Amino acid sequence: MGDSGKRQWNVARELIDDAEALQDIGDKARDWLLCHGVLIRTPDLPNSSAKVQLCTTFLLPCPMPRSEFMKALELEPAHNSLIQRVAWDTEFLRECYKTVIEVDSFTRGLWNVLMKLNSEPLVQPVSLAILRNDLMLHQNEHECVLKQVEINTIASGMGGVPRILPEFHRYIIPQLQLDFDPANVAENGTLEGIGKALSQAWKHYGNEKAVVLFLVHPNERNVFDQRWYEWATQQSEPRLRVVRRTMKQMSETGVLDADTKRLFVSDVETTRSGPLEVAVVYFRTGYAPGQFPSETEWDTRLMIERSAAIKCPSIRLHLAGAKRVQQALCKPGVIERYFPRHTATAHRLRSMFVRMWALDEDVQDAVNQAMAHPARFVLKPQREGGGNNYFGDDVRERLSRRDAEWSSLVLMDRLVPPSHDNIRIDPAAASLVQCSGELGIFGAILADDEEEHLNATLGYLIRLKDVAANEGGIMTGTGGVCSVYLTD
Repeated sequence: MGDSGKRQWNVARELIDDAEALQDIGDKARDWLLCHGVLIRTPDLPNSSAKVQLCTTFLLPCPMPRSEFMKALELEPAHNSLIQRVAWDTEFLRECYKTVIEVDSFTRGLWNVLMKLNSEPLVQPVSLAILRNDLMLHQNEHECVLKQVEINTIASGMGGVPRILPEFHRYIIPQLQLDFDPANVAENGTLEGIGKALSQAWKHYGNEKAVVLFLVHPNERNVFDQRWYEWATQQSEPRLRVVRRTMKQMSETGVLDADTKRLFVSDVETTRSGPLEVAVVYFRTGYAPGQFPSETEWDTRLMIERSAAIKCPSIRLHLAGAKRVQQALCKPGVIERYFPRHTATAHRLRSMFVRMWALDEDVQDAVNQAMAHPARFVLKPQREGGGNNYFGDDVRERLSRRDAEWSSLVLMDRLVPPSHDNIRIDPAAASLVQCSGELGIFGAILADDEEEHLNATLGYLIRLKDVAANEGGIMTGTGGVCSVYLTD
């Protein structure tokens, strides 16, 4: 990257010293983003769109080595296949979870759903996964390459709101009079791809009158991101209809036909009589213990899994996305087992993994290293949704408490990403931030245990956070969305 390219990010410090210029560009950015729907609901009114706010966004795109970005896009179909094959390997999953289910009641609940299904005739072999493979650039004295942080197989969000950010950055950077090549802002086709994946699953089900069901939280601040998914699905196939239900609503009005195993929900949106048959169930809830406050929610999940509806994801794919599975895939020869005739692909996938250790195995040397140098490690429980991991001195403190759940934890090398200066655009302020990024690559796979009907890379999500923060959550306000600027 030449001098003019470097100034693209140095301009952040120049702006922060010019209050008038910062106010002007901040207003332009904020107005543009609001006009184009980069929105979330407010914390005080999460169940209504009567009051909304800007989703935190960064003024400048995030620099990313072109070769690493293109490699991640290219490898995503292979990663999709890996997760699909793992999901159907019951014995591998059993080995991964045998200790975890003894001490983790939530994971045990998920596993019990799978075991009940395994004891019954298979009703719907096809499932859809909309995956987000979260990666981070890791910089050392030799190289700067993308490494895997985690894999999300359920409720992979933020594919809708950031869809417009490449266009935003092409608009805003010329306002700063920078020598800037708009062709280097990476296009983002995630939203269109998600819509096509959901509509293809609907078509595969084979009933044009059936609906796509979004299973959602009752108080969802990120509703606009979900709405974009909904509208993209209907735009991809105008004949289909999307309905939204909470787990509670499904428990009250969902019906599973005992003979045909077809799933039905009541039609509350229109005046037509009769229930609606469900072709696809897309989960945006069901990944955290708090979303299963009683046995009613578990019974509802089991009812859905027993049905002929195509699940996104199935319980198998849900379990295949856990930290413990990611750790097991790190072991020598495991990835290779799933690509017996494609060793080069397996090798490229493996190159993106980092060292991980399951604490119920013989890993005392790794534990000793983490106790002595906690800043070099991250400690992860079997949880999704962010805000659950341990960093820094908390790693040492948690490792020292050998309680019942200790053996379910996973220890991981901490990545060291490069940083750059940027201007963070919040709802009412703009501020200078030294930030680092996490890249999520979206993929979709529609398949059974023998055939892939769809396997594609969809697009990306780039989230930035202050380098001083351990995690950068969009909803918690510690992170923001951005787009990628490719560098050579």
